Amino acid sequence: MTGQTSRLLILLAILIGTGIAYAVGMTDFSGLAAGPFIGLPQIFHFSYPTFEIAGFVQSEIFSDRESCVLHRARLGELS
Repeated sequence: MTGQTSRLLILLAILIGTGIAYAVGMTDFSGLAAGPFIGLPQIFHFSYPTFEIAGFVQSEIFSDRESCVLHRARLGELS
């Protein structure tokens, strides 16, 4: 069975299950009408990102130090 067939079977199972639940009275679509027709996710849900200059400077210092050490190790200067 291919991936597309298995996904279609999952969709079919969801539709059949929803239909059976609706026939037995176990569904509630009342909240569906209250929502927007098209919904978009909220960007930066908790807060906007902040960039601290200290973190940038620190990362630059340590990245230069590591590259320098790695470069010297490749040249055989470190023992």
